[in-house]
Amino acid sequence: PPPPPSLQARGGEAGGSPLARHTTQVAERTRGSTTAAPARERKPLKNYYVTPSAGNPHRCTLVYLHGFCGNAAEYLEGDWCFSYPWTRFASPYAPGLRVVLPMAPRLQQPWGELRRGWYTYRSKSRNAIGDHASLAASRERILEVLRAEIDLLGGAAERCFLGGLSQGCTVALDSYVREAPSLGLGGFVGSVGFLPRDSMG
Repeated sequence: PPPPPSLQARGGEAGGSPLARHTTQVAERTRGSTTAAPARERKPLKNYYVTPSAGNPHRCTLVYLHGFCGNAAEYLEGDWCFSYPWTRFASPYAPGLRVVLPMAPRLQQPWGELRRGWYTYRSKSRNAIGDHASLAASRERILEVLRAEIDLLGGAAERCFLGGLSQGCTVALDSYVREAPSLGLGGFVGSVGFLPRDSMG
């Protein structure tokens, strides 16, 4: 079997030293407050990067967003619920695939909990958007990541893909519908999401 990919965690950069998977951590730039700062004031959180396995050229990139209350680190292990194509547990393994796993910020939800998410909900029982600024911040961040990855591919946007799970799927699809035509993205990969509608905010 091919060797496991290199796991990296760097904030806003594509490089970095490989980290052992059991010690890979994301150092969030927060101060442990119980409330989230306005979206426009949040500093960028660090991303996880999975590089192609040794000896394999970078052929394509997948930007994948975790779900509500999730964590990007969960997607580095192939034995967590699913077998992902970028882990050594997957079959068939994708040796030329580079994966970017952004970490969502902790956001104060209207029912009082501080949870990781790509936007705040209007209520605990609805998928509607609560704070529009939180969604706008996620859209901006996703676009920045996509542009950086397209640059790494030498402008070959058709080899850059976007996707996610659950809330991450919905936000990724929202960004894909908005940005894919102009950027020329290669496709979308999502699970357990829904098509965003204007009526939901």
